[in-house]
Amino acid sequence: MEGNGREKASGGGAREAAEIDVLRQRIEALEREKKDLEAFNYSAAHDLYAPLTRIEGYSEILLHEYSRNHQPDEIIYMQRVNNAAKQAKRLITDLLDLSRSSHPPSARQPVDLSDLCAGILREFSRHAPDRKAKFVVHPGMTVMASGVLTRILMMNLLENAWKYTRKNEISNIEVGMKEEDGVVIYYVADDGIGFEQDKADEIFAAFRRLSSDPAFEGSGVGLATAKRIVQHHGGRIWARSRPGLGAVFYFTMPGP
Repeated sequence: MEGNGREKASGGGAREAAEIDVLRQRIEALEREKKDLEAFNYSAAHDLYAPLTRIEGYSEILLHEYSRNHQPDEIIYMQRVNNAAKQAKRLITDLLDLSRSSHPPSARQPVDLSDLCAGILREFSRHAPDRKAKFVVHPGMTVMASGVLTRILMMNLLENAWKYTRKNEISNIEVGMKEEDGVVIYYVADDGIGFEQDKADEIFAAFRRLSSDPAFEGSGVGLATAKRIVQHHGGRIWARSRPGLGAVFYFTMPGP
């Protein structure tokens, strides 16, 4: 009986090892398929980006060179072509960022969050010189993170604030930090259109937008990308808002 018991145990161990081996092979196959799909996505995205850039460039030339000799309707059509190309390029960029955010950061370094955000906000003002804005960026904010992913994170959060304060006479955006229970919390606050608090969790899902108003363009993946980046760095992200009273996006990240 003791021999039979050992044989059964041995047989059970062999079956378990075989099942583990099959599972390992399946995981490896899925990893290969995932990498192939990611490579295809990058290739397709870049192949689409180039002709869209040409369409955008040519339409801008037409608008600039021939606007005086064309009828208003023709100018509107050219503007629509130009805007459509810009929106398609932005969608491609957002989808590529979403794909990048799916991978944990391979290398981390001290990132000057204050300097990074100040630079991004200066870019916004430079590209929209007619907009009035007041920016407040707290000094001395540094995180230990991937520099590339941190820029994508802050670009998405700040673009969100910039977009939804567009209708304000003056856009007010603040980037700061505070400490609660020994935890450093970073935040991006604005005085834009805001949203219902019960939607605070939904907005971090891919392809969900804060507003259905067509005046506020967007792909619906920016906040989903931001959430993935924060989570890959071991942090968390959440939001507080009320309609008409702006929004605040909070997140935690490892310090230096």
